[in-house]
Amino acid sequence: KAGGVLRLKGSWKAGDHISIRFGQDVEMHYSDNDSNMVYFTKGPIVYAAELGKDKMPGSDLVKTALQYQDWVTPQNDVPVLEALQGRLSAWLRPSPSRPGAYEIRKGGQVIASLYPFYKIHHQRYSFYRKYFSMN
Repeated sequence: KAGGVLRLKGSWKAGDHISIRFGQDVEMHYSDNDSNMVYFTKGPIVYAAELGKDKMPGSDLVKTALQYQDWVTPQNDVPVLEALQGRLSAWLRPSPSRPGAYEIRKGGQVIASLYPFYKIHHQRYSFYRKYFSMN
């Protein structure tokens, strides 16, 4: 049951294995603070959009951002998903080129990609997307 706790009881021995399968559907969640902001999950995995390295320092091992006077976080970096209609499965599909990733499609074109957050390194990212629906 969603939001519940799973308790496993048994007599365990060395070498025993437990497998747990989580839901296989990607879910879209609305922000508590803004009904036009959404994020995506699949079971325990949170998805994010890669936003690139524009204006990032040469090394992401920065002790303090103040060392880089031109290191400016781009504004309005949250990608927008406009007028996506119908079921989530109609416009969100697994990526054929990146295992575990998803593509958001509109009119047959890929307009955004989502990746498991734990796989995104050395660049900016966004969990949230601005979402405006025609429904």
